[in-house]
Amino acid sequence: MTDPENKALFSIITPARNLETLIGYTMRSLQEQTYRHWECLVVDDASTDGTVEALRALDEPRIKLFFHEERQGVSAARNTALEHASGDYLLFLDGDDLLFSQTLERFYQGFQQHPESDVLYGEIQILQEDGSPMGKAKGSFFHPRPTGHILPALLKRNLITTGATLALRAEAAHRTGGFNPSLAIAEDWEYWCRLAATSTFRYLGGSPVAGYRIRQDSASRSGEHSPDTGLAAVETIFSNPLITGTLTQKRCASLKREAQASVYEYAANHYLRTHRWREGRLLLWKSIRHAGFRPRPWILLIFAILGFQPGWLAKRLK
Repeated sequence: MTDPENKALFSIITPARNLETLIGYTMRSLQEQTYRHWECLVVDDASTDGTVEALRALDEPRIKLFFHEERQGVSAARNTALEHASGDYLLFLDGDDLLFSQTLERFYQGFQQHPESDVLYGEIQILQEDGSPMGKAKGSFFHPRPTGHILPALLKRNLITTGATLALRAEAAHRTGGFNPSLAIAEDWEYWCRLAATSTFRYLGGSPVAGYRIRQDSASRSGEHSPDTGLAAVETIFSNPLITGTLTQKRCASLKREAQASVYEYAANHYLRTHRWREGRLLLWKSIRHAGFRPRPWILLIFAILGFQPGWLAKRLK
């Protein structure tokens, strides 16, 4: 193990595009870490605002800037940073997310205590656009967070809300390779599945390790959300023999149906959030037909039929 006094043990991977008003908060959440041996590789993906100037104004030597002259997308930006990362551990922090002050300390201690684990992951706190908490952080009731060989659970749906909740050993990243630039969405899910095919995961539990900011102008918050792009990611995942090689044909087919069901449910969330009940109902029925009885889509369908969205439900439609 490298002496932490002489090297940044954590390499933080941060893609950024047009985040002038938010990137400073994200970087300050790094500067406030109790564990200080880190570097942050920020890849500016052809921003047209003052993102770069905001980063330079921080005058932080641990932040290293890289540039794409033309927009290449979040996967390519992460891959550029991965090529230059020197840390023993990696963490994917998007430019509008936040870490809590002890996040890196918790990950570092977790790796020391569990040398058999390649990947550690924790829970998320959903934030409003201004950065304030959106309700209390809770673990998922419908989708427990497993430890160990989590690939079968991860194939059903993306259990990792954002890369900021996950840290991995550099050796695991080298085995996995880079992100897939051909995927418009769910590129992180596809990466986690490849990672889980050869790596052991451990769930940290306890308080959240990162904050995920809900931005109304982000692409993922648009009310227009076709499931087609998500289904394309499912096809990519299940056509990879590295991922499916340890599964029987029957088990693979069952997990694929559940993955497709989760894509339809995710797409339905976007319509329910904007009170477009009919579109949401149609997608929820597709979800149910693909995977049978699962409590969450049935609960969502009931409210979609009623045309009503209670506050506790609205907070969970991410």
